[in-house]
Amino acid sequence: DGLRQMEKAQQIKQHLLPKEAKIPGLQTAHLFEPADAVAGDYFDFLPLADGSWFICVADVTGHGVPAAMGAAMLKTLLLAATNGSAVDPVSVLRQINRQFTATVLPGNFASMFLARWQPDSCKLTWASAGHEPGILLGEIGHLSSLDSTGLLLGIEVDADWKQRTVTLAAGDRILLFSDGVTETRNPRGDLFGRVRLTACVSRCNELAPRDAVIYLSEILGEHRGEYPLSDDLTLVMLQCGTIPLVEELETSYDWAFHSS
Repeated sequence: DGLRQMEKAQQIKQHLLPKEAKIPGLQTAHLFEPADAVAGDYFDFLPLADGSWFICVADVTGHGVPAAMGAAMLKTLLLAATNGSAVDPVSVLRQINRQFTATVLPGNFASMFLARWQPDSCKLTWASAGHEPGILLGEIGHLSSLDSTGLLLGIEVDADWKQRTVTLAAGDRILLFSDGVTETRNPRGDLFGRVRLTACVSRCNELAPRDAVIYLSEILGEHRGEYPLSDDLTLVMLQCGTIPLVEELETSYDWAFHSS
């Protein structure tokens, strides 16, 4: 029946999310909360044969079952692209976009931030297909933005993107997120916004990534109050360090945290 089908869809969506992965040279923490039973947000950590890793955060337009189907398609296309010889984010985005544009329903798009992490050099090479700009916080408190470098996926079959590289120092951290974070509304309809999010990232700089993500989620929950979540919400924090560590957070709809 419909209930069993929705439970199966939820299981498939959970299967899309990354399992425990220890990324050399990075500490990570992430939070994922869907607006519906299934979601169009998607994030992943994928190891490559040369010892580098792909880090992906994506957001399919809308939410619910159609968006979740788009997210499943993105994961399939990403896995197929990374099984080949392509190791730079732009080449992978090109491959994904060609297939996604040819397959997705007209009017459906997706944003994607895709980065390649090289542990030996601490270099993060990235490209962004219309995704929310990431926030890079240096160890001395310097803030910079990892901006979009090209069109959304699904608009033009031959779209192209620029590629950029940053070298991280120990203690530098990056927050990647979906627009469900900045577009979280309070009961008056006010958006949480990027300015407020950036200020919160600065304030929790002394916290470990896991605690920082908990802090951000609590601030978002306080802002939202009783207002329902209108879009899927994803936070992924990366911190450059020498000890590989993964912290995964899952939330229920009342913002109760369960560590795993």
